[in-house]
This record gives sequence, structure tokens and C-alpha cells, in this order.
Amino acid sequence: MSEKQIREFYDKDFLTIMREIKKKSEVNKTFNLGKKNIIKVALLGTGSLQYFASMLKYGLNMVDVSIEVFIGTYKGAEIDIMDDDSEYYKFEPDITVIFTDYREILQFPDLYMQEEQVWKMVWEWMRKREKLWEKVNSRCGSAIFQTNFVIPLERQLGNLEENYVWSRQSYIELLNYVLKIKKKKYVTIIDYNYLASAVGKRKWFDFSNYYLNKCNMSYECLPQAVREIALNILNYCGKYRKCIVLDLDNTLWGGVLEEVGIDGVNIFPDNPVGEAFLAFQKYLKDLKDRGIILAVCSKNDEEYAKEVFRKNDNMILKLDDISCFIANWENKDKNIQTISEKLNIGTDSMVFVDDNPVERNLVQVSFPEVEVVNLSEDPADYIENIENENYFEWLQITEEDFNRTATYIVQEEMKKAEKNSCDYMEYLNSLDMRCSADKLSEKNISRITQLFNKTNQFNTTGFRCTEAQLLNYQNKGSYIWGFQLKDKFVNYGIVSVLLYKIEQDECIITAWAMSCRVFKRTLEKFILNMITEKALKEGCKKILIHYLPTERNAMIKKILIENDFEFDKDFFSISITDKTYFQTNIVEVNKDEY
Repeated sequence: MSEKQIREFYDKDFLTIMREIKKKSEVNKTFNLGKKNIIKVALLGTGSLQYFASMLKYGLNMVDVSIEVFIGTYKGAEIDIMDDDSEYYKFEPDITVIFTDYREILQFPDLYMQEEQVWKMVWEWMRKREKLWEKVNSRCGSAIFQTNFVIPLERQLGNLEENYVWSRQSYIELLNYVLKIKKKKYVTIIDYNYLASAVGKRKWFDFSNYYLNKCNMSYECLPQAVREIALNILNYCGKYRKCIVLDLDNTLWGGVLEEVGIDGVNIFPDNPVGEAFLAFQKYLKDLKDRGIILAVCSKNDEEYAKEVFRKNDNMILKLDDISCFIANWENKDKNIQTISEKLNIGTDSMVFVDDNPVERNLVQVSFPEVEVVNLSEDPADYIENIENENYFEWLQITEEDFNRTATYIVQEEMKKAEKNSCDYMEYLNSLDMRCSADKLSEKNISRITQLFNKTNQFNTTGFRCTEAQLLNYQNKGSYIWGFQLKDKFVNYGIVSVLLYKIEQDECIITAWAMSCRVFKRTLEKFILNMITEKALKEGCKKILIHYLPTERNAMIKKILIENDFEFDKDFFSISITDKTYFQTNIVEVNKDEY
């Protein structure tokens, strides 16, 4: 199932959506609770949230994500959070959405108030907000989605609002600013102010609706507000996009390469159309810099197409920005599959961009899970065509994301070297691979959390978590490790994470995830050796690995069986002694630390 269904659903008008929900509910009263894994979502804050909750449940159900929703006390977020015995805590939410509204601000700065006093008010408000976050984090470990303030239309001073720090609009802007700079790692700011500006604030606000129904935004914009939360919940569940697959002719540049030649493609900076293609390339490079994988899928001669990247000085994108480059005369659906295999990522993590509607339709029919961008005929709209769909909503970005493209390019070089090697194990030894194991800490907790939440192929149980939940596991005696890998080509950063506990004479691995970028490197064997050594020191005689099959993690079962693990009732197990060893080509570099 594709997130595209969610986007299309929330693009409908309010009444159409509510009729659809009512019809579905009459057929099946429990439609939103039909799946095994239910995400508990609490909605707290000002405004009426009943319609919001219905839309959220129904939309996520369409992509097989079932949620149970708790609606907090009206205008009572602070009461719900600060009361240890509240129904909110009894609900035990996985995700807490805290809504803000400018109408909840009880006091604004006085006219002509000194800047120092204005900032004092701002920080006082922020301290109260931080207390709410900290309470949620310590009490239940829920992930927090915090909306910022939508700056209102009304201006007491007219244009002068922008000229004084004590003006009401300036004050709200400062509150949004401190939300951003003081947010905790377990908090995601949902930028409703941007969303309202994008759709138009005169559409966003409906004052009659507010006074009648206490809804903070218009019913016209409510579906888009819900969509923003739904897409972030999907990310929390490990459903996210990380690769954009690009055509070349009339997509990255104007014209057909075979017809106009290397220097004739339209990326001329003094040409309006050329400028639009250059702006699109700059946008794509920015996506690459934040960790999105760029791949090329084009009907062209590959070497000739690469020459444009090498020789045309106007090109903003270079070959080292592209993680996988495929140009040939095969059908693009076949090449999409090849890209998936080369990058070792699922097709459900891809976004396909092509100016040709025939090619778009072919890919969409062959791979319904691929997000296919409906490009405008005008390249000036390409950026907006992608931005409007929120394809790349992530909950966090880490240093490992910034290095992703470099590691994929190195992988391609390694594969070429592998082909020239007669023995695969000798080839692995030649990589001079080194791994360090580090316990969960303030420094690595964001990456460890991200890897658990984003990994699907090698994730033993489909485990998802928040930073607070990981700390809670640690406080209750579980061990959490992150494994960094580097070789003679590149440092991959933290590429595997492990959560385990010791119970009597057994070492139980609760969750284990590993990045697809390091498959077939014997890293899993290195980790098993480390855990074996640790378990033996604790007097353990057996290692158990909790395994729950998902649509994507079948490879784990094969790997564990190959390493003599036996499966019984949701667990793989193996007896261990001081002679237990798993053959690996990786050297450990900080053994003394654990």
C-alpha cells in the first residue's frame, strides 16, 4: 500500500471524507483496529479534535497502519500531562500530539515593552512548555509531535507589527523560534505555520467555524492538517522515502541529448527554461546533501549521458551526486528493479521523476508502491510538484544521512573490485574492515533510534521506539549497543543496533537492526561473536533472538539458520560455549571498552 493513497484521501474536501468515514464505520464499527499492531496516539490541546481523530484513523488504516486515538481534555493539555493519574497516562500513548493555537496565549507584551522584558516573557512561556515535554518523556516515553503557532491574520498595529519586538505577531514569532531552538530530541515540531502560509491563511482560518465548533482551522484545511500528522506517524512506523529516481532528457535538462549533444542540452543560465532546470538540479542537490539518494534511470547511452555531467560546465549535479546511474534502452520498470537491487533498498522507498507520462504510467502499473511524481509540462513547476506531496518527511536527520551518497558510490566501486577477486573471503579481508561497539549514550541515541525506526529488511521484529523508550529499557537493565563500521574506502558510521537483556543463563536479543548498506560483510557474525563473549561472561549458556516475520525481514531467518540457530515459538536460539565462534572478516577496535 502506498502513502499516495493517504495524499489522495486528504486531498478530498471535508464533507466527502466524512461521508466516506461514516459509510465505512457503518459497515465495520472497528475498522481502525483490525490489524495486529496498533499505534496509540494521544491528541492534546485546544480546539475540538473529534473530526481530526476520525480522519487520522481512517487515512492511516488505508495503508495498513491501525491506530487507537485518545482525545484529551478540551483546553486541558497541561492538566492531562501534569496529573500522574490522568486518563492520558492510563492510555499509554506511543505518540502524543500537542496542538497550539494563538488564542491560548493569555498575555501578550504591553505596548512599548522593553525588549529584555519581552524575552523574559518568551522564556517563561518556554520553560512551561519544556516542563510538559519532560513530564511526558519521563512518565510514559511517548514520542511528541508539537505543532507550532499559526501566526494570525489580525494585526493590532497593521504593518508596524513587523517593526516592534513587542508587537503581538512578533511575540508569536519568538515563541515559534524558541520552540525550535529548545526542542528536545524526542520532540518533532510540526510546522503548521508553514502549512497555513502555503495554503493561504484566509483559507486556514474560519472564525465562524471556530466560534461554533471550536475547530482551530477551517474544515477546508482540516484534511491537510491531518495529513501532516499522518505522514509523520508513517515515518514513526518505518514507512518513509529515501531515494529519488530521475530521468534525464527534459527532466534534468531541456532537450533530448541524442539530438542536441552535450553542450546543447538546455541548462543555459541566460535562458528562462534553462534556469528552471538549473533550479531543479540545485533543489535535487540539496535533497542529496540531507541524505536523499539520487539515482538515474534514463533511455540513453550511459557513457554519453555521463559525459554531460563531466563536461558541461553548467551542470550543478555531478556524477558523485548520483548513487546509481543506469542509462540504456531497456524498459524503465526493469531498470527500477535493477536500481533497487544495486542499492539494496525496497522499491517502496523510491520516488520516480520522469517528464514522459507513458514512462510514469509503466512504472506506476509495474510498481504501485513507487511514488510517481505527476510532473507539470513546465519545468518551472518541478520543485513544487515534489514539495507539495511531502515525500521526504523524516523525524530526524543524523550525520550518517549526510554521508549516505558517498557510501553507495564506494559500494559500487567495491563491487567492481569484487568481480576481479577470485575468492570472496579474500576480497573481504582486503577491505580492512574495522568495527567499534558503543553503548547507548547522549552522543549516539538519535542515530540508534533512527536505525531501529527506519530499518525494515534486517530488523528482527520490526521494532520501533522513541529515545525515551530506549532509555527506559536501559534503566530497567537491558543493554543497547550501536556498531560503527569503516573500511579502507569509507566510514559508514553506526550501521547496526542491538537491544538485549540477560535472564538467568540466557542472553535474549529483544531487537536487532542493521543497515542494508553493509549486508554481506559478515558484520552480523562479528556482532554475534561480541554478544557471545558478553553472554559467557554473564554465565549464559544460550543466546535467544526474538524474531517476528514481516513482509521485509525474511533474510534474517535464512542468515540465522545458516549460522546453526534453531527456531521455536518466535525465538531463534543457539547453545554457546567458549569455543563458539562465527567466522567474520571484521576486526574489533575497542574490545576493552565492553
